[in-house]
Amino acid sequence: MKARSFSILLAALLLILGSRPAFADSEARFENNGAVAADALIGRPLCLAVTFIGAGLFIGTLPFAIVSRSVNKSANALVVYPARLTFVRKLGDFSGME
Repeated sequence: MKARSFSILLAALLLILGSRPAFADSEARFENNGAVAADALIGRPLCLAVTFIGAGLFIGTLPFAIVSRSVNKSANALVVYPARLTFVRKLGDFSGME
């Protein structure tokens, strides 16, 4: 009888210690996967389009930016910031967008 009780106790202990904890945020993980998919399918292509449009605007407004000495500011606003959102930002991370 002692051996059976010890076996049951040992099996229960191994089951408890060997099991993985349940995630309370399982819905949050699915939302994160949805954010990654939305970013890959919608966010990145839009950011890439904004980067190209911004580059065109930058080229068009470059003479005015040179005269007003704001080339760096306009380049950062029209080209660099959208390019960083497109290529540097982690997939599914929308916290950098303002």
